[in-house]
Amino acid sequence: MSVDTFRFPRRRSLLLFCLATVFLLGAVIGQASLTGFVASSAFALVVAAIGASEWMYSVRVTDAEIDAGSFMRRQYALSSIKAISVRRTKGGRTGAVELQGGRTLWLDGGIARFDELLQAISSRTSLPITKPIWDP
Repeated sequence: MSVDTFRFPRRRSLLLFCLATVFLLGAVIGQASLTGFVASSAFALVVAAIGASEWMYSVRVTDAEIDAGSFMRRQYALSSIKAISVRRTKGGRTGAVELQGGRTLWLDGGIARFDELLQAISSRTSLPITKPIWDP
């Protein structure tokens, strides 16, 4: 049973953790009022939560299912996939894995080895990847 794991690059989540640390230090050192301290600390926690979510997010492709998510993982059976496509958006490329029942698993193009992820899903389901004409 082969398992392929795909993640976001760790650099962005590390930068978010550093930014949260800067905001937290600024809240401790520079704020005199309680409301400013609470607001800065809350903002630092939100930034740290986004960084933790990106750090934990992964997509695992096995022979029978796709396991995706960060803290609350979801499993999708490969047998329920109807189509695999790549769509161009303003933010870059997005992968859409259409499932039976009208659900769609959206895969961000920022995931490292994005093309290999779609190829792994395609090879295990024997479905072609539909790409726009201008997509390389």
